[in-house]
Amino acid sequence: MTKNLVVITPGFASGEQDTTCIPPLQDFMVTLKQSGSIKLTILSLQYPNTTTSYDYHGIRVIPFGLNGRYVKRLIIWIRVLLKLRKLNKKERITHIHSFWLNESALIGHIFSRLYPVRHLTTLMGQDVLPTNLFARWLPLKKMTLITVSDFQKAQLNHNFGVSSEVIHWGIKRQVEFTNNMREIDVLGVGSLIKLKRFDLFIESINLLKKSFPKMKAAIVGKGIEEDFLKNMVKELNLENHVFFYGEVARPKVLELMSTAKLLLHTSEFESYGMIFTEALAQGMSIVSRKVGIAKKSMNWLIFEKDGAIVESCTALLNRVHENEHTDPIHSIHDTVESYLNYYQTN
Repeated sequence: MTKNLVVITPGFASGEQDTTCIPPLQDFMVTLKQSGSIKLTILSLQYPNTTTSYDYHGIRVIPFGLNGRYVKRLIIWIRVLLKLRKLNKKERITHIHSFWLNESALIGHIFSRLYPVRHLTTLMGQDVLPTNLFARWLPLKKMTLITVSDFQKAQLNHNFGVSSEVIHWGIKRQVEFTNNMREIDVLGVGSLIKLKRFDLFIESINLLKKSFPKMKAAIVGKGIEEDFLKNMVKELNLENHVFFYGEVARPKVLELMSTAKLLLHTSEFESYGMIFTEALAQGMSIVSRKVGIAKKSMNWLIFEKDGAIVESCTALLNRVHENEHTDPIHSIHDTVESYLNYYQTN
């Protein structure tokens, strides 16, 4: 029997050309739609900032343009619940799948208590941290929670004392390596915020250039620390070594990865780290903290102390680069298959 699934998410792509809004979720929805066994509707709470429904690869997306605080947010939550009731009246909803343990999960939980609808929540990021107020308000032990890595599962259990099932998040496909000329020595990708520690990235490049005078490093992303980081590069006289690419479309990010040797990921937290899987798929080596799916291997070195970054990067940069890696790479098809099994058996 075809399942009628409604997904609730904080944001979703504004159209098929929007590749920067939560790319992993886009891949998941398209692959899920292609399975043919699910009727799928997406309710997007915050982004895009419109209330006009639209089609995304054959999937109906209903945005609510949620912004503001307090009373306004409460009113929109009620609108979402009313929309769910309307959808359910038209054709019974079998499952609600909320992404992130936030207002998406709150709305999904309330509706599942009012109507006989299965509800599961996938935690996708920092929603496992103690600062998450929704995690304190919701009855987590009575909810079905999915985490995306063993690391995230352990964090959830440690911070809130609840267990979860792990379903790894995969990438859409693995590319064939055709670029043996990797002009970028070190690449950093992510939001330019304090958590990602791009200041440490730049400090490391400043030390690495002593051993690699022609060092070329690239930073992809935007954020509130952009001006600070650019000033830092200028003060350290690294203008010829560190280049800012800003926010670029996802295909361009993957293209840049195929021209880079090493991903230096200085972030202090990752629930999964899709960037890790994509980097491995593009034949890159990695230096990172032990976050998300990080696992030491010949191509992946883990640092515990900041002082060990340069040593790890040096070891991998001095090694003859090989495109072919043996590190396991999760597939989005496996991710979808795991959720399909859940939808069909629960």
